[in-house]
Amino acid sequence: MRNSQTLQGVPESMSTPTHSRPGRIRTNDLIFLVILVASVGIVLFVRGGAGASLDEVAQGKTLFEHSSTFADASAAARASGKPVFVLASADWCPPCQQLKATTLADEQVRTSINAAAVPYHLDVTDSSALSPGDARLAQSLGVRGIPAMYIVSPDGTATAAATGYQPKDRFLNWLDSTVN
Repeated sequence: MRNSQTLQGVPESMSTPTHSRPGRIRTNDLIFLVILVASVGIVLFVRGGAGASLDEVAQGKTLFEHSSTFADASAAARASGKPVFVLASADWCPPCQQLKATTLADEQVRTSINAAAVPYHLDVTDSSALSPGDARLAQSLGVRGIPAMYIVSPDGTATAAATGYQPKDRFLNWLDSTVN
């Protein structure tokens, strides 16, 4: 063999490190760069398009910022003649975060929810940290799987429920069929 560094049985052209060819961009580096640039572009588009930060969208603040307790949401529902839309979710739940970042971040969905109901977020991230009111609400709704969405009368009676991630069209159909 000409080169003692060459692996036995492997042609020298395949055993030569790719970094030994100066001035050439490796295909993997180029693919990584394209993905990185595309990802940054998507993040910037989502931030600008949603009108809220990604953290706000992930936490559901763009939709659920007006009612700090279920009692507040119920009072607003009674005053407006609407039911309460309850979303039960947790920070550690990937489908919950997907629902908040996509479906519930959509302007048409937010407008439809606000027109039909008073939104309330039941955060079940840590069941031991629930307020007594939220613990009673979770128990009365029978929250077992998340994300879970409920249409609840101001007195606390659930009239409709859906569990799991819902894409925009399916969610809007569910909301329309349960509230109207």
